[in-house]
Amino acid sequence: MLDSVELQEQARRLAETHGFRWLPSYKCHQGLHRGVIFRIRVWDGRIEVLCGSPFVVLVDQILNDFADAGSLNAAGIPQSWLSGAMSDKQPAGGQDLGGLVLTLDAERLETLGETGFRQILDLLADQFHEWGAPEELICESCQSQAANSVGLINNISTPLCAECWSEFQSRWPEGRVALSPPPGPVAKHIWWILGGLAVICVLLIFAVQIFLLFI
Repeated sequence: MLDSVELQEQARRLAETHGFRWLPSYKCHQGLHRGVIFRIRVWDGRIEVLCGSPFVVLVDQILNDFADAGSLNAAGIPQSWLSGAMSDKQPAGGQDLGGLVLTLDAERLETLGETGFRQILDLLADQFHEWGAPEELICESCQSQAANSVGLINNISTPLCAECWSEFQSRWPEGRVALSPPPGPVAKHIWWILGGLAVICVLLIFAVQIFLLFI
């Protein structure tokens, strides 16, 4: 039976092998591998690998308990090890694509073996490619270079190229930032609305005074 320290060490080695970084605020490792965004954490005596792609909608897969995870099944990963994750909040106009969670306890890790565990991210990436994910993501910032890192913007995992990631991290060393949401239609024009109301009030007062003069 593996204790929490041993599980953390296994998760750390897996993450660092793929160049993932540690997110202290979320107590997990995060990174990009073969066009799939990954988070690895230890929770409740288990290693959880959360993964997703901006090109793959997993809602139907989650509702069907990942019955169409043929690549993973062929590699010896049963459906019972898989579950779905949906976000509670999405940015305005955003779509929740859903995520796949692979849960590995001590027994499952023993079943996989050391070699199988080292290959687990490739197996998951193969499955996402079978579902239509590309092998490579384009940087969300410059929209021209291949992404190789992931930044957190308003808690949304955002693929970034090396140059944009360096600039992002220089401004936000933790690799995450919470930006203020854009003003809504009312907030955006609030001063025009208030100005219009003020003009209407002045005109009403003037009209009342004129009316009183003639009665």
